[in-house]
Amino acid sequence: MSLRYLLPADGVAELLGSWPDEPRLYEREATELDRHVNEGFFETWAFSG
Repeated sequence: MSLRYLLPADGVAELLGSWPDEPRLYEREATELDRHVNEGFFETWAFSG
């Protein structure tokens, strides 16, 4: 999975530039992935057989 789906652009650049030595929190806008993979998606996936 591409980092751009998980992090904002500056977070991707920072992570690729150096490995963090402490936890970091990045704020980003919702993406298509966020709109598709939600609680209902996981419930359907887990209990659909």
